[in-house]
Amino acid sequence: MINIFIGISPRINERIIDGKTKKFININNDYLEKLTKLNLIPFILPYNNIEKYLSLCSGFIITGGEDINPIRYNEDNINSNYDDTIDEIDFKIIDYAYKNKIPLLGICRGHQIINVYFHGTLIQDYIGHYNKHFVNYKNRTFLVNSSHHQVINKIGKNIIPLFKCNDVIESIIHQDKYIIGVQWHPERMDDISSNFIFSYFKKEVLKYAQTSKRNKNIWWKDC
Repeated sequence: MINIFIGISPRINERIIDGKTKKFININNDYLEKLTKLNLIPFILPYNNIEKYLSLCSGFIITGGEDINPIRYNEDNINSNYDDTIDEIDFKIIDYAYKNKIPLLGICRGHQIINVYFHGTLIQDYIGHYNKHFVNYKNRTFLVNSSHHQVINKIGKNIIPLFKCNDVIESIIHQDKYIIGVQWHPERMDDISSNFIFSYFKKEVLKYAQTSKRNKNIWWKDC
């Protein structure tokens, strides 16, 4: 058995300590608990020199967070609060996962920025989903816990919409890469649909790790 590292996108908070601005990484512990229950090792990626660490991972999760700068989909900002550093980090993760065929799961903002990376757009200020509601795909219906004020507008290139709530796209997948996005927060839920998402993610991660040459180097040691 090999140790499987899952890179988690960092979110940055700033606080003033002793008169100096300090940066802190902020990650919801729900992500860590979900992964460790699956015997996957969460690896919180640093925001500096992130390129050095991407190669250690057999899968990635892009988490929720602030809005995406609308300039990335060629629109003027209406009322978004964004952080260009976070946008850049997330784009680097998606780019690396896409080019190296590494499984990627985007959650909430992660779902949205996957669409933007593939040249899709967002509705900047949707009325929003702040309560549990149902999503539908073909004959399947699940109760989810979305909380957001932005939604996918134009779908990105080679991106296929899956689950919807009325006209809102709540789940997407790339047509030929394991890149999937969900608008809701399965890491906060313990039900069939949410557990299926993470179990399927693990299946793809293991498949990648077992076929990748990366599992032969010094970073991968038998448990």
